[in-house]
Amino acid sequence: MSLPFRRQPPSAPTRGALTAARAPWSQLVLVCSECMSRRQDVVGEERLPLRKWLKKALKRAGRDDIHVTEAECFDLCPKRGIALACSRELQDRRPLRVYRRGDDPELLMKWLLEEPQPGPAAPPSSGGA
Repeated sequence: MSLPFRRQPPSAPTRGALTAARAPWSQLVLVCSECMSRRQDVVGEERLPLRKWLKKALKRAGRDDIHVTEAECFDLCPKRGIALACSRELQDRRPLRVYRRGDDPELLMKWLLEEPQPGPAAPPSSGGA
């Protein structure tokens, strides 16, 4: 007795092929999860963790095109700080940012909402292959 099987529709990609998906946002902000767990800092008058504060502040500013999420450790490990990365700066190979207790959270918003400016790229790593 043969087992029934399901055939893929003709439009389905073949196994192993990567499919492109369009994101509903134009910019991605990554907050280091290790820094967040190590630093129990709260931000703003709402006294929220940094990632939640950023999400609420962006929503208040009407910027649903910027997505904030946590990422695994960036291996930056700043003392008494939280590492952040922004997709527009990563593509230009700019340095990561560090938010420290006592920094003005509005400066984070200014950084996220500013128009991207071409800047000097980081020098390529000289690691041999």
